[in-house]
Amino acid sequence: MKKIQWNYSVYLVFLMALAILLINNGLSLWDQDESAYAGFGRRMMESGDWLIPEYPWSDVHRKPPFHFWNITALFSLFGQSEFVLRLSSVCYIMGVYFLMYFGLRGIYGEKKTLIGVAVLASSFLVPSLAKVAVTDATLLFFSTLCAVAVIRVMNGDRWKWVLLFWLGFALALLTKGPPVIIFTGGLAALIFILHPKRLRLLRFHPWFGLPLACLPLYFWGKATVSVDGGAFVSWMYDWYILKRISGSVFGQTGPPGTHLLGMTAFFFPFVVFVPAIIKRVFQSFLKEKEHFFLIAAWFVAGWLVYEFSASKLPAYVIVAHVPLSLLIAEQILIWEEKKFFDNKVWRYLQSTVTVLFFGTLIVLPFVVDLLTILKWPLLIIGLVFLLLHLWNLWRAKGFNLWGFLILSMGFNLAAWTFAYPAADQFKGNTKVLAEQLGEQLVAETTVYIGNSAGRPPSLFFYLESYFEDVYEEYDTEKMLRYYSSAEPAAFILTEKQLKKMEAKVGALQFYEIEAALSDRKAPSVYFITYNSSALKGT
Repeated sequence: MKKIQWNYSVYLVFLMALAILLINNGLSLWDQDESAYAGFGRRMMESGDWLIPEYPWSDVHRKPPFHFWNITALFSLFGQSEFVLRLSSVCYIMGVYFLMYFGLRGIYGEKKTLIGVAVLASSFLVPSLAKVAVTDATLLFFSTLCAVAVIRVMNGDRWKWVLLFWLGFALALLTKGPPVIIFTGGLAALIFILHPKRLRLLRFHPWFGLPLACLPLYFWGKATVSVDGGAFVSWMYDWYILKRISGSVFGQTGPPGTHLLGMTAFFFPFVVFVPAIIKRVFQSFLKEKEHFFLIAAWFVAGWLVYEFSASKLPAYVIVAHVPLSLLIAEQILIWEEKKFFDNKVWRYLQSTVTVLFFGTLIVLPFVVDLLTILKWPLLIIGLVFLLLHLWNLWRAKGFNLWGFLILSMGFNLAAWTFAYPAADQFKGNTKVLAEQLGEQLVAETTVYIGNSAGRPPSLFFYLESYFEDVYEEYDTEKMLRYYSSAEPAAFILTEKQLKKMEAKVGALQFYEIEAALSDRKAPSVYFITYNSSALKGT
C-alpha cells in the first residue's frame, strides 16, 4: 500500500507542478489587479522605494507591500515578464499543497490528506491563483500555515508550530491586513466555545505573540507616515475597512449563500459530496468534538462571516477551500468504505452532474458572443473529458477514484493549455498595442495617453516595456504641440480627441485597437497616431 501511495504522490506532485507552471509565460496580464501589481513591482524596483505602492491607474489596488516585495525581488533577479511575475504565486500554491500533506498527514492519515491535496488541485479557483499574480495565493499560504499550526498545537505539538503560527500571521497581515485577523479570530472563537481541550489555545501566548506579529505591519505603516504624513495609511483604513463594512466594492454583491454556491461551483467535480459534507460539519459541532472538528471549524471560520458582508468577491473565502477539500476527502473515504461507489444510484447521479457540467461548457461558447473564440477548444476538451469521466464511472472493473482525481486535474491542465491562450486574443490587446508601437517607433518616443477608458494598468506596463517616457495627457492643445515638434511622439486617443487634432492639422494617419477586457465594463477603443520623427528609419 505504501508503495502504491508513494507512486500516486509522485504523479500528483508532477501534475500539480505542471498545471500551475504551464502557460504562465503565454498569457498577457489580467486587468485590473494583476497589471497593477506588476506595475507596483516595476516602480519599486526602478525607484528603490519599497514603502508605498504607486502606479498609474492603480490606486484602488494598493495594499500592504509583502506581495509586491516578492514581485520586486523576482523582477530584480530574473527580469520582467509574465512568467516571473507569477512565479511567487506558483511557489505559494505549491506551498499550500505541501503544507496540507506534510503538516496534516500525521494527524489525519496519509491517504486522507493525499486525497485532500488532489481534490484541492482539481478544483478551479485555487490552482488558477498560480496563473494570476494577485495577493490571494500569498495570503492563502500564510493563512493555511496558521490553520495547520493551530491543528498541530491542539493535537499536542508546541513551540515550533506556535512560532510558525505567529510568523504566518505576521506575513499574512503584511500581505492583506484584516482577513487573517477575521479568520484566526473566528477559528479561535469556535475552538474556545466548542472544543473540550480549549485551554490548549493558551499555548499560543497571544498576549505576547500578537503584539510581536503586528510589529512588521506597524513599522511599515510608520515608515509610510514619515514619507507622506499618513495619507496612505488613512486611505487604506477608509478603503479596506470602512468601505467594506458599509457596502460592497466594485459592485460584486449578493445575498447570504452566495459564497457557498460559489465554492460549490469551484469544486464542481465533487458537487455530489457537498450536501453530506455540510451535514457532517454541523454534526461535528454538535456531537463530534475531536477527529474532524478542527477541519470543520477551519472551514466555517474561513467562510461563514463573509456570507453576511455586502461584498461577495470569491477570493474572500479562499481560505475555506483548503478545509473543504479535506472534508471532501473525508466523505470520499466514508463512501469508499461503505462501497457506495459501486452503487448504480451514485454512478447515475455523478454521470448526470458530469454531463450537465461538460454539456454547459461545450454549448456556452456557441450562444455567448464574448466566448465564441473558445468554442472549438472547449468543444474538444469538453467532449474528451466527458467521455473519459463516463468511461471511468461505468468501466467493467468499476469506478477508479484516483483516475477520477487525475482526470479532474487533467481537465484544468487542458483548459489552461488550450482554452485560455485562445481567450488572450480578446484579452491581451493592450499588449498587442504596445508591441505594434514598439516595432514601428524608435525607443526614444514619448507616448502620451489621452484615452483613459477602463484605466487598464496593463496599458502603461506594456508601453513602458518599449518606451522610457509614457504619460497621461488630456489637453488637446498640448498634444498638438508635441505632435508638431521635432521630438518623437505617439498618442493614444479617444475618437473625439483624434477629430479635434485633425480639425487643427488636417487628416492624420491612425489605426484603432479594441480592448475587450480592459476593465469590468464595456470594451475600450484606442485610436493611435504618431509624428514622423517617431518612425524607425526616418
